[in-house]
Amino acid sequence: MKHLLSLLIAAALIGGTYFFTFVYDGGGTPEQANASAPGGRAAPTGQRRGGRGSNQASTVTMASVKVEPYTDLFSALGNVQAEARVRVLSETSGRVTAVHMVPNVRIAAGSLLVSLNDELENIAVRTAQIQLRQAQETLSRYAKLASTGTLTNTSLADAQVTVDIAQAALDKASYDLEQRSIVAPIDGTPGLTDVQVGAYLNAGSELVTLTNTDSLTVEFTLPDRASELLRPGYPVRVTAPSRPGAVLEGEITAFDNEIDPQTRLIGARARFANVGRVLQPGSIVNVLVSNTNDPLPSVPVSALTWSREGATVWVANEGKVSKVPVVVRSRENDMVWLDADLEDGAQIVIEGVQKLREGSQVVTQEQLNQRRAGGGANRPAATSGQNQNRTQTPEAGS
Repeated sequence: MKHLLSLLIAAALIGGTYFFTFVYDGGGTPEQANASAPGGRAAPTGQRRGGRGSNQASTVTMASVKVEPYTDLFSALGNVQAEARVRVLSETSGRVTAVHMVPNVRIAAGSLLVSLNDELENIAVRTAQIQLRQAQETLSRYAKLASTGTLTNTSLADAQVTVDIAQAALDKASYDLEQRSIVAPIDGTPGLTDVQVGAYLNAGSELVTLTNTDSLTVEFTLPDRASELLRPGYPVRVTAPSRPGAVLEGEITAFDNEIDPQTRLIGARARFANVGRVLQPGSIVNVLVSNTNDPLPSVPVSALTWSREGATVWVANEGKVSKVPVVVRSRENDMVWLDADLEDGAQIVIEGVQKLREGSQVVTQEQLNQRRAGGGANRPAATSGQNQNRTQTPEAGS
């Protein structure tokens, strides 16, 4: 019994759906719809709006094709590195007598960082200077004697060698003295240091790291289809999550000479000016590489339909649609650029594509509204005639 009741309810629902979909046109009761037919007779089923025998146009939404250039935008993450970064080491051992650097205070190349005890080195320099002076005086005296013939040329040559040895000794002593004053090899900013006055440094001890953040570098990877853009000097833009709104301009300086066969990515390096020193080495940044291409037809992505043959769009011409094959070249948000035979301004279907077939008739909702507005002017006359028939009916019956 319950099964039979369920069947009856389902049959009633299906019948009601069919009636309101294919018979009832929303313009009044079924009797009024029949009365509006010529001669007061019911319109044939095949002529009722929405009936199966009708050739009614599908209601769709359309948009115009725009032929315009598009931009390929490639984005990659990378870690920032300083273009110039040096770990300063002591080349000699000794006790620290003065620390001249201040962490995070920028200094120029050649600026004094640390001074070591240099008493012995100063003594060695003075000694070498005295020995050189004595050797030069001897050479001068021998030169005068040789000019008078009282001294052989061999003795004069030996005196010259003694001068040269003394000069070399002075150069070494001066170099050793210079090593007691450790200077900055580059322009940069010193970081934290543990060096203190009185501490003893061994040769090779690390003093501090100097970092020049005027220019930074970043290494990143791009897909293989972007390899044609990788050339020295190609512009890039750099943004950082830690600095919202800041966009830094840079250029590619180097790139790999092969594509990774596993990931299909290619590595690259870019340099950019750290304007305002807003970024520090080690920051994570987003590298943007873009390329503006030649104009192509652009349409909303909702216009695409897919099949085994690939992507297509429906083009409307004089109320009928035809399928045009396309190849997607780029996408940005809800727009796609296509390699297709589409003219600028052509009308394409962007909503309702699922119900279309080749040669289907289509109409937009705006066109329907205009037709209804134009047909509404005749409706009062039909209603008046209908009322008149109803008025005459009692008389005929009497």
